[in-house]
Amino acid sequence: MSLFNSRERGTGMRRVRIVIALAAIMAVGFVLPAYAGGPTHRVSVGGADSTAVPNPGDDANFSLTAMVKKDGTVSGQWQDSFGHGNGGVHVKILCLVVDGDDAWVSGVITKASGIAEGSEGTGARTRVHDGGKSGDQISFTFFGGDPATACEAKPLLGLFDTHNGQVKVK
Repeated sequence: MSLFNSRERGTGMRRVRIVIALAAIMAVGFVLPAYAGGPTHRVSVGGADSTAVPNPGDDANFSLTAMVKKDGTVSGQWQDSFGHGNGGVHVKILCLVVDGDDAWVSGVITKASGIAEGSEGTGARTRVHDGGKSGDQISFTFFGGDPATACEAKPLLGLFDTHNGQVKVK
């Protein structure tokens, strides 16, 4: 014997279907805006810093992750450790411009040590080039400029080969 008669059972199933349909619509409502605002460009760099002359011990670490979304918002950070006990900087990224395999990035220094000590709040900019598996390049971190727009001019910052790292520009 059933707890519901046939008429009640049909109504109960209809309610379950409506609840499931509403849940699906709500899930799509949350997923689509996130997808629509997904990244249009992504840049990542990881590995040893670059020096003009690749000598063991000269390289420190350089890492960068940046993203620009379809709505134009930019997020990310980079860390440049200068090596030889000279400190380094941590930068909050505010600007990213991608042109082919090249990317220009700028932001504001949030932490600084060593020779950069006291530069918190200063703008910084850098450039990277995705040369595939063997031709990746990065520039030094340059200080100054408006952190929110310094990358837009795509300044010709000198590039050096990375010796033990990977640059990805998408």
